[in-house]
Amino acid sequence: MKRKTCLFIFIGAVLLGLPVSSIPASGYNIFGSNCRFDPANDYDGLGIGVLTTDPLYNSNQAFSTTSGGNAWNTVMVPQFTTVSYSSSTRDVRVEWGNLGASVGGRTTYWCGSGHYSQDPLFEWGANQTYYVSTADRRKVIAIHELGHTYGMNHNNSTSCNPSIAGLMYTDVVVKTNTCGWTVPTADDVNGAIDAHNG
Repeated sequence: MKRKTCLFIFIGAVLLGLPVSSIPASGYNIFGSNCRFDPANDYDGLGIGVLTTDPLYNSNQAFSTTSGGNAWNTVMVPQFTTVSYSSSTRDVRVEWGNLGASVGGRTTYWCGSGHYSQDPLFEWGANQTYYVSTADRRKVIAIHELGHTYGMNHNNSTSCNPSIAGLMYTDVVVKTNTCGWTVPTADDVNGAIDAHNG
């Protein structure tokens, strides 16, 4: 799918007489077809289960997880839904951990055969202050970490061109401060589609 898109852009540029070097390349990176949600489960959405009994639970961060999921839902299918932590339709676990002073959140995933072997774990940094100090920062962290659950790795482009860069940048708060983004960019969406479709 990605190759067809690039080929189409390449042919279009040649026909229009544009220099091929002016075509922006995608910036997204994906983990691979064994590191994604099972597409066979798409019919019930992607259930986000928040561990509300976590001793480090933070209601602002839990709310931001939902906000981040909703931001993906405006541009992506399958969509995130909220389910109980123990639900059989849960696809993402949300918990809290002392991740260090410079980590707002992280996602751990387990690659299997054709899809994840168990639900990805999105952890909020319970001992972080700066990165989680505003609603927008928390929201973009959630968008970033949920992007990882789709199967995307970091995009290291420092550009503010949304066709080659996005909120999957290594430091999403820096990217938001620089580019003003608080929703997934075109590059984020293309990466999530490519990752999910394998």
